[in-house]
Amino acid sequence: MSRSVRITAVIVGIVAAGAAAWIATGGPRKREIDAMFKPSCRSWPPRTLTLLAFKEERRLEAWADGRRLKSYPILAASGTPGVKRREGDGQVPEGVYRLTTLNPQSRFHLSIRVDYPDAEDRRQGCTGGDIYVHGGAASIGCLAIGNEAIEEVYRLAQLVPDRRILILPWDLRLKSPPVSGEAWIADRYERLGRELDALK
Repeated sequence: MSRSVRITAVIVGIVAAGAAAWIATGGPRKREIDAMFKPSCRSWPPRTLTLLAFKEERRLEAWADGRRLKSYPILAASGTPGVKRREGDGQVPEGVYRLTTLNPQSRFHLSIRVDYPDAEDRRQGCTGGDIYVHGGAASIGCLAIGNEAIEEVYRLAQLVPDRRILILPWDLRLKSPPVSGEAWIADRYERLGRELDALK
């Protein structure tokens, strides 16, 4: 093994150990995050977690039980407004998705998997996968929000089994959705608008 490979392995190990220490029961950052969010929640732990990701505004909001807790800048996300159609197109998907796997050993500090493609995406021939909300400040097809922000969002996700994300081209409360000649895309934007309105 070359010296550079050994050094890289050590660095990766240190980063993984840091993430593992962060998620340890009673870790200092975890206590801080709980204390920050608990007063704003109707119940603790919350029953539901909804993330809103606005692609054009590059903003992610965390909502628990219908209450907005905090807003974060999206530091990196590739593509343009519009749905993801195929693997490798660089697009961040748009729609309502479940947040599934929590990865404490992500190479982007911590990450939460977005359940794309869902059944509707597959029916429409959309391909791809491995879409995450994660730390760091670089991404292709994912949403990078920085390490401190992902720690906070990850902690909320740890507490709540009922968790989802709405990924929108922009804030549909302020501007109409993109015009599409495809019925399934128009239906998707209509659903996103309804889901967004329900959070008011």
